This record gives sequence, structure tokens and C-alpha cells, in this order.
Amino acid sequence: MGALCIFLLIACYYDYRFRRIPNLLILFMLATGIIWRFYMQGGGGILFFLLTMIVVIVCLSPFFRIKALGAGDVKLFG
Repeated sequence: MGALCIFLLIACYYDYRFRRIPNLLILFMLATGIIWRFYMQGGGGILFFLLTMIVVIVCLSPFFRIKALGAGDVKLFG
């Protein structure tokens, strides 16, 4: 939970300061999430993690299309 808070704090800083969230930060968060799920739940955890991520991105993509959310926000929530 502490790592999530730190990642979100960094993402908020970049979003506020530069109006965008770096893809490198998103990739680092993705890798950390996959490693954590594998550590806690094994291979099935990784599959569940990826499926959840895809569902969230698909559900939020209409908001990106109408410009209610930015691409970084959609990736961050995913």
C-alpha cells in the first residue's frame, strides 16, 4: 500500500506540474504490480492482474475519446 501511495504522489506531481504522466512511470508501476501479484498469488495472480487492467482501460476509453480523461489518467487507473 505504501508503494501505491508513493507512485500516486509522483503521478500527481507530474500531472499537476507538466500536465502529463510519463509513460516510464506507468511502466514502472505496471512492472511493480505484476511482480507483487506474482509474489502474492503466483501465475494466476498475474493473469487476474492483466485481465483487470484490460477491463478498466476498456471501460475508461470512452471518457478518453470524449476528452473527459487524458491518456495518462486512463493508463494510471488501469
